[in-house]
Amino acid sequence: MRALGAGDTSRGRIGTVSLLAFDSEYIGHIDNWAATAERMSTRGLMRSSGADWLRLLEAYGQLNGNIDRHYGNIFLVIDPSGNWALAPAYDTLPMICAPVAGELVSREDFDPGKLAPTADTLRVWDEARKLATRVLAQCGRGEAALQRVPSDGPAARAQPRSA
Repeated sequence: MRALGAGDTSRGRIGTVSLLAFDSEYIGHIDNWAATAERMSTRGLMRSSGADWLRLLEAYGQLNGNIDRHYGNIFLVIDPSGNWALAPAYDTLPMICAPVAGELVSREDFDPGKLAPTADTLRVWDEARKLATRVLAQCGRGEAALQRVPSDGPAARAQPRSA
């Protein structure tokens, strides 16, 4: 028995499309996952629940130090009703904690407490913050710093930075 991957189902493999290929065909503007989620949702290319999940992956990636957030790490499938949906996420690790050339590198300059939500990540920021806190605590980083991360409370809502 083997585990099912992003393009697998219990009945076999299904086709997937990278966000890079999808964006190139339907959007034409590569910047960040959350902004792309907004464009996809606004244009009716993805349900709002899928767009919110993609926004969450962007915010979570920012907060957990995933410096490898490129459009080849997100895949889409066509769901049973014919809509584009996100395939299961992968490669969402805090790469800021990864060794370089076999050596641990000091990443003291990574301070998630200095991060703030964008207009596109604001509604998922608190959830992403909670997830990132748990992950960074596992690799011995940033729990105290994440305590300083602004929530999506009234102060953060009043001052979102642009995407």
